[in-house]
Amino acid sequence: MKNRLKELRKEKHLTRKQVSQEFSISRRLLRKLENRTKRMTIAQIDMFCDFYEVDSCYLLGSCNIRNFNKFYNLPDDKEMLNKIYAKIDNRRGN
Repeated sequence: MKNRLKELRKEKHLTRKQVSQEFSISRRLLRKLENRTKRMTIAQIDMFCDFYEVDSCYLLGSCNIRNFNKFYNLPDDKEMLNKIYAKIDNRRGN
């Protein structure tokens, strides 16, 4: 799977230094996350998704839809979206 963390940072014309300062993490950690030599925690995934305005599946490279809310014209309500995702998972048998 493709990790889009570096790609999203470059789209916003940000340096590693700027992003690492924004989130109070080291540039070394950010480099490792971008290069997939270290796994992101759930908190980091959520943090980067909010910052780059993308869904976690897009950030982690498992889908090509940046934001399901906008794509499906859904209201921006995380609780409602979690219910929708749960229904999707149930239909897939997860």
